[in-house]
Amino acid sequence: MAAIDFTAFEVWTFGGLVTHYVTFVLELATRRVTCAGNTPHPGGVWMEQLARNLTDVMSGFMNGKRILIMDRVHCFMRDFDVC
Repeated sequence: MAAIDFTAFEVWTFGGLVTHYVTFVLELATRRVTCAGNTPHPGGVWMEQLARNLTDVMSGFMNGKRILIMDRVHCFMRDFDVC
């Protein structure tokens, strides 16, 4: 079983303050945390790629796990659920 969530942090750039979103997954049995990625724009295409990376047959975080716990935040779009 695993859980996935987002957190946000602000970065000062030449263009001003930019919010970045970090996605991380937690393996509940071992409490191992893995950063799955970060982006300033968590759109559908980015979420689809994140889902593909997590479920990759060779090196995906979800190998050997059947359940993924996630909340209903807007970042978990329909595109992520389909993958």
